[in-house]
Amino acid sequence: MPEFTRLEPHVIDEILRICEVMLAEFDGTQATAAKLTDVRGFGDFESAQQLAAGYKRKAALRS
Repeated sequence: MPEFTRLEPHVIDEILRICEVMLAEFDGTQATAAKLTDVRGFGDFESAQQLAAGYKRKAALRS
């Protein structure tokens, strides 16, 4: 078995394109995940604030 693999230039270009797409998707997903702890919009009631706090804790544990 050879110690290296030779790839045609067009194959290398395609691999690089796929990697760039995946990295862009990771960046987008990371940006979305960073917003998970922003839990506004539950209202001013005490129970709504408790619910928001619970979601914020869960989001912080998963990030």
